[in-house]
Amino acid sequence: MNQLEKQPPGWVMILLHIIVHPEFHEEVEGDLLEKYQYNLHKYGLKIARRRLYTDLFSLAKPNLIFNINLTTMKPASWLLLLLILLSVAVASIAPFLPGSGNNFAHGLSQFAQTTGYIGWVFAPFGLLWLIIEMRNKKGQQLNRWTNGYYPSLLVLTPVFLFLPLQILRALIDGRRFDLWPLAIIFLVVTFIIYRIQKLKKKTGYKFNPAPLYVVLIPVIALLTSTFVVEKVATVTREKAIINTEPLIAAIEKYKTENGEYPENLESLTGKYIQEIPKPTIMGMRTYQYEKQSNSFQLIFERFWHWNATEVVVYNTLGQKGIKGNYVNFTTNHTNWWYYLAD
Repeated sequence: MNQLEKQPPGWVMILLHIIVHPEFHEEVEGDLLEKYQYNLHKYGLKIARRRLYTDLFSLAKPNLIFNINLTTMKPASWLLLLLILLSVAVASIAPFLPGSGNNFAHGLSQFAQTTGYIGWVFAPFGLLWLIIEMRNKKGQQLNRWTNGYYPSLLVLTPVFLFLPLQILRALIDGRRFDLWPLAIIFLVVTFIIYRIQKLKKKTGYKFNPAPLYVVLIPVIALLTSTFVVEKVATVTREKAIINTEPLIAAIEKYKTENGEYPENLESLTGKYIQEIPKPTIMGMRTYQYEKQSNSFQLIFERFWHWNATEVVVYNTLGQKGIKGNYVNFTTNHTNWWYYLAD
């Protein structure tokens, strides 16, 4: 056996240094080489290398990759992060929570869901920053990469690329745009760059949780918008429909006694119903009534997400009163259907 075969392949050692946290390089490399030499003498080259590859990929454990024990976030910091992520999730579904109708819930949801749709482009750069941050070790002299300065600037890459591009396109096309949002964005970016400049002075090891926020906040917002909002919307839509049953019964009773449907809902109060029910979901608007020749429509709307409004319709003649070319969706209740309007 030549001298080259007695040593593991060079790519194995390179991969080991990529996988394992620098804090453990010397210890893990020594153990791996010792086991390789033992297997080489006892079982031969083929088995020794096979077991070496198995041992190498068994090192892909969170505590060896990131050295979690050195992540010095205090319990209070973890609690703050958890509360922020929970707040983002709750804000995304705010229009579907119990309460009186209000526009604030929609604005909150729009902001949270937009964070998910737009924020994901920042997440890959944030993940790179997080990996670099977690692979630092105690006693290490940090440079512009390991102290987070360059990685944090990379996180702003989408802003540096797309914001000037959008402004230029608006100017070329002659489109008007609101200066206030633009001014706010510039102020926020300026403040972030100011904070980033302080990372230049960071020379010793101390875990920075900022990339955790960059990665987790848009991920939680996007997951909530994608998988939770629709389920919550279905549940609250059913609740709102059931809430209208006394109102529909009063309308039908009015027709039975008067031979026609009422002109408006106010005609029902007192004799046919004590009071007109209201939606009990924060994102819903007041029930709208439309008398037709031999039927009526009962409609309620609510904001779904940042670019769509859900319109829920009751019509005893079926789906003939739809406006526009929107796709109709059925519900679990007869004569009730809904569509999403722009």
